[in-house]
Amino acid sequence: MSDVVAFRDELLGLKDSTGAEALEYRERAFSERICELLGNADVAEDLVTCMWRGTGTSGRMLGVDAVSLQSQDGSATLMLTIFSGESGPPGTLSQSDMVKHAQRLRGFAEEALAGGLKGKLRDNSPEEDLRNGLEETRDQLIKLRLFLVTDSKLSERVKELPAETAAGVPCEYHIWDIVRLAELSESGHEPLEIDLESDFGQSVACLPAHLTAAEYKSYLCVVPASFGRSLREIWCTIARNQCTWVPF
Repeated sequence: MSDVVAFRDELLGLKDSTGAEALEYRERAFSERICELLGNADVAEDLVTCMWRGTGTSGRMLGVDAVSLQSQDGSATLMLTIFSGESGPPGTLSQSDMVKHAQRLRGFAEEALAGGLKGKLRDNSPEEDLRNGLEETRDQLIKLRLFLVTDSKLSERVKELPAETAAGVPCEYHIWDIVRLAELSESGHEPLEIDLESDFGQSVACLPAHLTAAEYKSYLCVVPASFGRSLREIWCTIARNQCTWVPF
C-alpha cells in the first residue's frame, strides 16, 4: 500500500501544493494526468479534458471530465473523475457512491445524445463540442465506453455495474481506482486475459510451438472462422491496441 500512497501523492501533486485554493487545480491536473496515463497504455486513446458539472432534465446531477470521439470501432469514450484530493492513505469508495457517479456520467451522455443540454453549457467550450459531437454521431455509435476514475480505492463490496443504455446506445463501464491506476503506471499496460470457457463456452486445443530455450512461450492452434470473428467483435478494442489480427 505504501507504493500506492506514494504514487497517489505524486499523481495529485500533494507535495507541491496544499490548501483549499489548490484543490480545483489538483483535480484538473489529476484528470489530465489520467488521460495521459490511459492513453500511453492504449486503454483509452485521444482523451481530451472537458470538466463540467451541472443539472439536466428534472434537475438530475450530471458530469463529465474527458472525452474521445475518435474511435475505429464505432465507440465514444467519456470519463468522470471521483476526486477527494485528501492527503494520506486513499479513502474507500462505496458501491452507492460509484453508482451515483455512474448515473451522472451516463445521464450526461443520454441527454447529449438526445439533443438536450442546449443553453446549459458555455459557448465554444470543450463540453459544448462534446455535446454537439455526440448528437451528430448518434446514428453511427455502436457503444459508449464510460470510465469512472477515482483517487480512492474501491470497497471490497463494490460489484460490477450492470450494462445499461443511453438514448438507445449500449454502455459499458470501466472502473479505475487508485490501486488499479498504480498497477497500470508500473507495468505500462493492462494484462490481456480472455477466458474462452467462461465467455464463449468452449476451449481451443493447441500445441507448444516454442523452443526449450525460448524467452517466451508460443502455441499453435486452429481457430474456426466464426469463433475468430466472435473474438474480434468482443475484444476489438484490446485487439487493436495489443494484437495483430488476420481479417476473416
